[in-house]
Amino acid sequence: MNDLCPKRKNGSRDIIIDSTDINLNLNWHAKKITKESLKNKEYKWGHSTHRGFFIGMKLTLALDSQTLKPLAFLINEANVAEPKIYPEILKELKRKRIIKAGDVIYADRGYYSYENYVISVRKTTLYL
Repeated sequence: MNDLCPKRKNGSRDIIIDSTDINLNLNWHAKKITKESLKNKEYKWGHSTHRGFFIGMKLTLALDSQTLKPLAFLINEANVAEPKIYPEILKELKRKRIIKAGDVIYADRGYYSYENYVISVRKTTLYL
């Protein structure tokens, strides 16, 4: 197993973070589903530019850019904004001791906010 996952040398790691929608397709019979009916459920209404409105969840994935090996993932409600997910995925990477000082994080503009930039600078990671 150690041959498949060698220990990292003293270099920096490039980490890619992105989200995708998980459509649960609950509306088989085209009945109307309201926000109130989803109040106590783990899945919610979400909106995507390429999918439109859907009922489901959001998968956030962190990958090693060289091996494309998944490093961490989070599953959230579909209506959670990406800037709010960013600190959670960083916390998960830190908890697993994957992210270290000097690592570079690549994320799309959906994750960008001033608070996330400050978090990245304090953790001494580069946020692109």
